[in-house]
Amino acid sequence: MAAPHVAGVAALSAEAHPSWTAPQIAASVVSTADPDKVAGQSLTLGGVGLVDAAQAVATTVTATGDAFRTESGWARESALSFGFQESPLGFGGVKTVTVRNDGPTAVRYDVSTAPSAQSKKARIILSNRSITVPAGGTAKLLLIVAAAAKDVPSSVGASDQFAFSEISGDIVLSAADSTLRVPYLLVPRADSTVKATANGPWFGGKQKVADGTKKLTLRNLAGALPAGADVYTWGLSDPKDAAASLPDTGYDIRAVGVQSFAEGDDHLMVFAMNMHHRWSNAAANEYDIVIDTDRDGQADWIVLSADSGAVRNGDTNGLSEVFIVNAKTKELAAAGFLTQAPTDSSTLLLPVRASDLGITGAFAYTAETFASNNASDAVDGYRDGFAQYLRLPIFEAVDVVVDPHRNSGQPTVDRIGVRVDDIVSRVRAGEPMGDVADDFGLERPELRSLILQAA
Repeated sequence: MAAPHVAGVAALSAEAHPSWTAPQIAASVVSTADPDKVAGQSLTLGGVGLVDAAQAVATTVTATGDAFRTESGWARESALSFGFQESPLGFGGVKTVTVRNDGPTAVRYDVSTAPSAQSKKARIILSNRSITVPAGGTAKLLLIVAAAAKDVPSSVGASDQFAFSEISGDIVLSAADSTLRVPYLLVPRADSTVKATANGPWFGGKQKVADGTKKLTLRNLAGALPAGADVYTWGLSDPKDAAASLPDTGYDIRAVGVQSFAEGDDHLMVFAMNMHHRWSNAAANEYDIVIDTDRDGQADWIVLSADSGAVRNGDTNGLSEVFIVNAKTKELAAAGFLTQAPTDSSTLLLPVRASDLGITGAFAYTAETFASNNASDAVDGYRDGFAQYLRLPIFEAVDVVVDPHRNSGQPTVDRIGVRVDDIVSRVRAGEPMGDVADDFGLERPELRSLILQAA
């Protein structure tokens, strides 16, 4: 019932202020809302607070933030958006709040900030602690936000699927008989900076497979956080080819790989899909792994990630879940796992048990995606392979030894292709999947046999 109530308050405000523009009416409703009257208030989920019809109608002052252009000219939002920011160092920006007084007398406001309960640590600075807005005039104040990347947690290992971090709150303007609020929001993501290097090309014309193992060195130099690194045998790659007319909302495939973990008599396979561009919420798109179990060039199963609610009952809920579709019978079943797909990320993990797909040996796979804007992408050809997990502290190197003998022959469900060896101190090899990262950090084109996933 929230939408009808807010629409009704907006109608009352429009009647009380017949000369005001639509953005001013919106500001009268938003800036007079009260967060203290909403239990468990969340700025990003529930807005500023409970609408206050009496204040929205009575106010002659509005407080607005970001400017935007319309067909009728410039207008202002009722909020300040610092957008999505990604960095190994820090985040921030400067924004302007405009306070407009359409009343007959000047109004003085004390100015403060109120971080939301969900906000991460940040410095919030105001240019003024009080302002006076003249009758029929405006006054401006600046808001400065600054935060260190080290104070923003990793996008993996969170208690929920989204791993969403925010720096948010309200600018609060308090007068004798009224209170105005302007919400602000910055969505940060702390980066690690994992790089992979090797001493020249592997298995070139002068080398033989029998020459033995090769070494891959991983470094997390100047990263904001310790990085979780997953090494996959590189199965699929695809160029950056999203159409200009259909913006990339995280559907343009970059690389795909797979791992396998023994689970009793079964194997847990985890497919990693990396995109050229981040999504906001992966549940807005569908991500498919098309599996050919008998390698006859025909699809036998589809392991897909999609909005759980939309698949289960037709109502979207924003959660990404893994499902299995029999390509022959079209029968659909839940795989029993949520997708690992943090918000504003570019890599998702799709777990599935080999027994659910009837896989007991060699198989082939390819990938395709379908976006909410009707765009799609697909990889030509089938590949597969498996690998292992390790953890990377900041400023330390990890050596990964690649054994070419384990790569020979057809891939099987067992983990093949890469083993971890000679790990430096404080690095734990062979840990369970979970604390994995979001970007691929390959530095040399010669390393096409591996995918490195790093936070």
